[in-house]
Amino acid sequence: MPERPDYYQLVDFYEEQLRLHGDCSQGVGWKDSRSNRVRFSVMLEMLTFAGAGACSILDFGCGLGHFYKYLQEVGRDDIAYFGMDLSDNFIDIARKKYPNVDFFCTDIFNSPKLPITVDFIIANGVFTQKRGISNSRMDRFFVEAITILFDNARRGIAVNVMSPVVDWRRDGNFHLPLSRVEEIASTLSNRFLIRHDYGLHEYTLYLFKPDSVA
Repeated sequence: MPERPDYYQLVDFYEEQLRLHGDCSQGVGWKDSRSNRVRFSVMLEMLTFAGAGACSILDFGCGLGHFYKYLQEVGRDDIAYFGMDLSDNFIDIARKKYPNVDFFCTDIFNSPKLPITVDFIIANGVFTQKRGISNSRMDRFFVEAITILFDNARRGIAVNVMSPVVDWRRDGNFHLPLSRVEEIASTLSNRFLIRHDYGLHEYTLYLFKPDSVA
């Protein structure tokens, strides 16, 4: 039997949050719904910077489909939404909640060519935890994952990580230096933006294909 990849520790963490808290923001590892809506807003604002209107988005690490609910609440019916997660449990729940939405349970390291092609990909909370994974290994995981995501997006991606500009750090969180994320981004594109302006202990990277920004 093949050895279980170390990044499944992240799946274990989030499934434990689901078991403890159920279908809510805490159930996907966040503090509350207010701050989560801020994150969703920042992810969605990537489209503004790209000059995009109607488009398609893959929610990588979609959890319980909360971003899809947010899109409905803010009236973004012009966005074709798709969800993807590594957890069968999360995908099963999301499919039952939203039977008309396509959700995929996929390990992108086994299937780097994703089953769909979309304009944008977001990853909200996928890279904020490291649990028992070392910083160096988490750095490699981050680089490898966003490279695959960027290759599969027609126009760009948005991902968030924990900020290093904090008064204290919680064990298990992944804090990536701003200089490091800039270094990583510049190897993939010369069109990127780092958002460290929205008041949470994290930041978001927008990474665009060179010819995709209006």
